[in-house]
Amino acid sequence: MPGFYPPGEYDLAGFIVGAVERKKLITGKNVKPGDALIALPSAGLHTNGYSLARKLVFEVAKLKPETYVAEVGNKIGAELLKPHLCYAPALKNIVARGWVSALAHITGGGIPGNLPRVLPTGVKANIDLASWPIPAIFKYLAKLGKIDTDELLQSFNMGVGMILVAPPKNVQFVEATSRSAAKNSSASAASSAANPAKPGSPFRALCKWHRFPAPSSADKYHRVLAPRIPRLTPGILTAES
Repeated sequence: MPGFYPPGEYDLAGFIVGAVERKKLITGKNVKPGDALIALPSAGLHTNGYSLARKLVFEVAKLKPETYVAEVGNKIGAELLKPHLCYAPALKNIVARGWVSALAHITGGGIPGNLPRVLPTGVKANIDLASWPIPAIFKYLAKLGKIDTDELLQSFNMGVGMILVAPPKNVQFVEATSRSAAKNSSASAASSAANPAKPGSPFRALCKWHRFPAPSSADKYHRVLAPRIPRLTPGILTAES
């Protein structure tokens, strides 16, 4: 973490280790063409991309933590320090009921660095980047650094904290349960005035799953730019003949 630890200082971090019965592991082996992607919003940067963000904000733009940024609608320090959302309340019942085939936590490496890990061999996702609201902080950082889309996706979560893979028959249950958990939580998620999302509400990315002969892991992720579609438009997943 360049520029973060002054000489003689160190970081004392806590962590949690979970345990699960082997038969209850969600491995992604049941993912099939025809499944849908459902995204749970992030609150901001969460825990990734801070080296780049600090460089852009404090070195390029030369802002102070208390500087109010109108484009973001917040003091820049407060915006960068928004805590990581806890997805446990939203996922507890969904996982217990077996409604999802895979889960991808969008951390370092963004969507292209994490989603392929849960896809079985021969399956990849086409994702419409216009199908969810991009939080203002990412647009602001992109403007400061003149960052292209590929680098943004690899550096930041771009407003997506978790991606759930679910068979079509379970999508409505997953979305309803996510919304219900969000209403009972005080955690807030980013929203867009042009395409509002209620705090913690899931939004479904328009996507298509394809089956290909033995692709490399890097090829499992393929991005497609498409016109903006209404939030929660169903994903259409197809298998190649």
